[in-house]
Amino acid sequence: MLASRATAVEDDRAHICVISGSLEGVEAPTRNHTPVQYLDLRIEVGGRLSVPVPAAHNGFILVLEGSVLIGSEQVRGRADQVLWMDFPSEGARGIATLAIVGETPSRVLVVSGEPIRERVVAYGPFVMNTEQEIIQAYHDFHSGKFGGPTPAALTLTSWYTRSATVEPQGSPARQLAVQFAGQPTPSRSARNRRCPARRPGLRTVDRPSCH
Repeated sequence: MLASRATAVEDDRAHICVISGSLEGVEAPTRNHTPVQYLDLRIEVGGRLSVPVPAAHNGFILVLEGSVLIGSEQVRGRADQVLWMDFPSEGARGIATLAIVGETPSRVLVVSGEPIRERVVAYGPFVMNTEQEIIQAYHDFHSGKFGGPTPAALTLTSWYTRSATVEPQGSPARQLAVQFAGQPTPSRSARNRRCPARRPGLRTVDRPSCH
């Protein structure tokens, strides 16, 4: 979504850009397959916010700049750190409240969504339900079904194809070529990267949070 189309909510405590979902009756134009709330908050020193989050959502808080205190326990989050919300119970309804206090001028992303409760497999830039779908996604990407291919993609695809057939078996170049051609290498097969449920403020981690 272009910045010019973003919806903003302002008061003397903070500037909030509603990228997805809604806040205080203001709704973003973003269309989603499943409910997602995505808020970009800029908070002044001493600013106090009570951010409404649907009780059925799971999510995280990413501190981009500054330092904030999160939740009723006021756990500190600093720049480049992630704080995780509770994983919701099935059937949860209503609105929960997330307290945020700015210790310094800060920028924070609050992202939450309704869990789809499906198996998750991630590899490279793709997130699917099964390893076979990951392989298919690579094939679709390199065949131009995602748009393109661009000149750069054509050059890389040519190199991957040549290296996958010319380079010696087991060489780093061949393994890299096979990996990007959509075939996971024996030592780096697609794996489940689902993060365990975490509570807001009880665990703060530096990015990236899932490995």
